[in-house]
Amino acid sequence: MSFYLIFREKMLNLHKFFKNHIVYEEIFFSLVRSSILSLQAQMGVNTDNPQATLDVQGNVIVGEASYTEDKTGFLLW
Repeated sequence: MSFYLIFREKMLNLHKFFKNHIVYEEIFFSLVRSSILSLQAQMGVNTDNPQATLDVQGNVIVGEASYTEDKTGFLLW
């Protein structure tokens, strides 16, 4: 089972638990929001610039351009 399906199943189970407890509705949605932000961070999605992301080697891609750091820390285009 993929990570996404496990995550989705857990979120649905949480929703079933919280849907009858209106007091906890805000807690549920804050958990969902923080989980989504955590997933975006793990997947390399830049929330400030959604068009910027990381490829599988960890290079930052912004539109057509991309850059990476060499071992000295300098940016390579």
